[in-house]
Amino acid sequence: MGNVSVLAILDLSAAFDTIDHSILVERLSKKFGLSGIVLKWFESYLIGRTQTTQVKGIKSKIFKVDFGVPQGSVLGPILYTLYTQPLGGVISHHSATYHMYADDTQLYQSAKPSEIKGLLTSIENCIEDVKNWMVANKLKMNDEKTELLCNPKNNICEQDLSICIGDVKITFSENARTWELISAVTCPWNLMRHNLLYCEIHRIGQLSAFLNQNSLKTLVSAFEFTRLDYCNSLLSNSPGFLLNKRFQNQAARIVLRRNKREHTTPMLLTLHWLPIRARVLFKVGVMCFKCFHGSAPAYLDDLVEPYVPPRALRSGGHRLLKVP
Repeated sequence: MGNVSVLAILDLSAAFDTIDHSILVERLSKKFGLSGIVLKWFESYLIGRTQTTQVKGIKSKIFKVDFGVPQGSVLGPILYTLYTQPLGGVISHHSATYHMYADDTQLYQSAKPSEIKGLLTSIENCIEDVKNWMVANKLKMNDEKTELLCNPKNNICEQDLSICIGDVKITFSENARTWELISAVTCPWNLMRHNLLYCEIHRIGQLSAFLNQNSLKTLVSAFEFTRLDYCNSLLSNSPGFLLNKRFQNQAARIVLRRNKREHTTPMLLTLHWLPIRARVLFKVGVMCFKCFHGSAPAYLDDLVEPYVPPRALRSGGHRLLKVP
């Protein structure tokens, strides 16, 4: 309790395009035990690729592709994850906790406020070792795009504290983009997705005169709700003023072609759209349901523990959870 946590978000340049095929094949063989036909299949998939560009019927020369894994494929992120698997050991050597998703890497450590300088030195050394590992494995880290967040934000983190990566000095940021979500010290909802939603709603509104109601509803579901619902479970305990409802209300008026002064609750009922708060609770409820029935990822299953009361309750049919 009372510790300060520092999160470092690392950025890589064209990570999928710089993977060395020979290193990857060797890692698949020695680290993960692939051999025989399976290993030959991966070699055939990776090695000997070529690429060319065609513009207005004119083709460029054919170039051999000696590095990288195909992006946009199912195997691309998996092969990149297998390629960078040893990186976890490099980070753990510095007693840091880390999260890696494809080419996004985060690491963080916590310490008492009085030990903040030592904490930053530890993170700096960890990032330096990570950078050296990446260089040895043909990956390039963008030093200047590394970002630091401090939580909780207090006068300690407002001091002139920083880390150095190469010749670049990194100071604390107010917010940072990670996994297409903006993590902020104060985490205001409008930082997360409002600009994109405004843009999409405006475009759909311009098309409303040419489309029927079902088509408009499909567009809103595809372009607005996918962004509105992305990571919204993080906001399950947020105060109401952060759960801005105007985007959904505006979308309902566009789909039903209603006046902006009309009340939106009947519109949401007509469209069968859950309000923002209910959408967040529904997402959390679905996650808990999956955890109960064994269809959720292991890292979520471990967080959800059933609560067994010391005596039978009247509402015995309900399942209760331990508070994390």
